[in-house]
Amino acid sequence: MKRKVLFGILPIVLMCACGTPKVTESVLPETSVSETLAGDVTISEEISEELSPSTEDDSKEKLIPLHSATVEALEASKVYTYQDLYSDEVDSDYFFVGNFDGSDAELYALTNYVGYIVRVGDDLYPIEVSVDINEPHYMIADDFDKDGETEYGFTVCDGRGTSFFTEKLVIADPGEKEKTAIFGIDDLKVKNGDFFECVKTDVDEENNAFDYHLEIDGRVSDKGRVELIEEITDDHKLEGLYFGDIFYIYYTGDMWSFDANGGTVWSDMAVPHYDDSVHMISKLIYKDGEITFSKTGGVRLVPEWAYAFGNEKTGPLEYGGFVEDFYLYGSGGYYYYSDSFVVPDHMEGTSKGRISLGGAGKCINPTPSEPGAHEIFEDGKLVECTWWDNHSGPEKIADFTYGDYSYVMYKNTFDLFVGPEVDEVPAGTPLTSSYWVIFYTKGEGETLYFKFFNCDYFTEEEAKDSVKY
Repeated sequence: MKRKVLFGILPIVLMCACGTPKVTESVLPETSVSETLAGDVTISEEISEELSPSTEDDSKEKLIPLHSATVEALEASKVYTYQDLYSDEVDSDYFFVGNFDGSDAELYALTNYVGYIVRVGDDLYPIEVSVDINEPHYMIADDFDKDGETEYGFTVCDGRGTSFFTEKLVIADPGEKEKTAIFGIDDLKVKNGDFFECVKTDVDEENNAFDYHLEIDGRVSDKGRVELIEEITDDHKLEGLYFGDIFYIYYTGDMWSFDANGGTVWSDMAVPHYDDSVHMISKLIYKDGEITFSKTGGVRLVPEWAYAFGNEKTGPLEYGGFVEDFYLYGSGGYYYYSDSFVVPDHMEGTSKGRISLGGAGKCINPTPSEPGAHEIFEDGKLVECTWWDNHSGPEKIADFTYGDYSYVMYKNTFDLFVGPEVDEVPAGTPLTSSYWVIFYTKGEGETLYFKFFNCDYFTEEEAKDSVKY
């Protein structure tokens, strides 16, 4: 699902260095200020204790429509939607957000922005979560905890501004004593002792790059390197990574997951940059009325150039470690994995890339050719790529540009059986595998990246969307 993010103006965020640039934890700003939402917002209990009695009373008064709603009042408000809210034409305490996918259950929001109401038949579940003018990206009805009962989950924006957007996952569960569970950025920055500090970086100024890894309870994993687009100079030093300003929640297949994007922090810049970012991703676990995640083994770090979306067919994508014996000779990268992927029948010795879900890679050693020999440019834009192995059949689909990069897309077909092996294959067995392959680069002499997606699991548009993310 493509996201539509409405950015406002974010007050300048001051960054603090964390000592020497060598082997640092994720860099934390001195302050992290999110923009106030349009209209009134819910005041947390912690803050309200410090407010004057009149302000506290005002806050409680605004919550009255949330907890006193009736089916009749909600039904009458169905004529109003987000579009009416945008145009300031709602004459009601409530407006209709939509139906949960897979159910007749409905979601309503308050026009004073203090909460949502989940309606399941004649039962109402009020939720004290601030209403944003961005609509929920997901509204799902499913049995998230596999207890035989349906739960209702939706995402809400809880912070936005310039280079700042965070979401929460809200689950209403009629079968639990606590009817509402919420997961957001504070579950990683506060409730788990700032989990982002588990990300370590080591800046390599000589090669204009940085190495990163995840370190949890002494366990080191997900080592990787990012070659920087921006140049490190005496006046423009890389301090490390900062997580916390970009945080999305996804629902793919039958699983919720989060994506926290870690941007690079520079000595002379006020906000993180995300061209050379690293994604922290993990599946979310809903059980016994709580939303959690697996801290060891479940959390992964993935560089921006390798990140890709899952879909309804694949579910959340998982990633292998970086390997140099990859999809095409002279490349290195990360294979994608999914619980739903079924390896096709193939002959012994078939390359892993030809029987995989897909992956993301980059040209690291294109011998015997010279670097750049695989790419053909016109007017500085990539229009052809001749980088193919034996027993493959590339068909060019399109070339296009997006941002600073130019792209060329192919549909590439591999032989799964060759020679006498073909005669021994049972009738009806597919003899080939096909992949959408997209090469991209900033220009001649720059790093050549590529992503490839199994055509049985991804559409052409999904492949394109992944490189445009």
